[in-house]
Amino acid sequence: MVFYLLLEFAILAYTPVMCKMRSLTVGTIIGGAGFIFGLILAIMVFKQSATSSLFLLPYLLWSPIGTYVTWEMIWLNPGNS
Repeated sequence: MVFYLLLEFAILAYTPVMCKMRSLTVGTIIGGAGFIFGLILAIMVFKQSATSSLFLLPYLLWSPIGTYVTWEMIWLNPGNS
């Protein structure tokens, strides 16, 4: 359950923390950490129920894309990284 909580905090913190700190680098770090937490959670849940771990698949597919887009925005906005 701790990894569900960590993943939820990473998802909820992404936009507010990134906007409050005005740092795309922080957003990239939070996005990457969220993906890692989600991957660990999916592996842990898979041991109990493969069907349940499939519910995390959309997040695991989208998270790296969102993190990459945030990382690319650093190069488009060099003063706001």
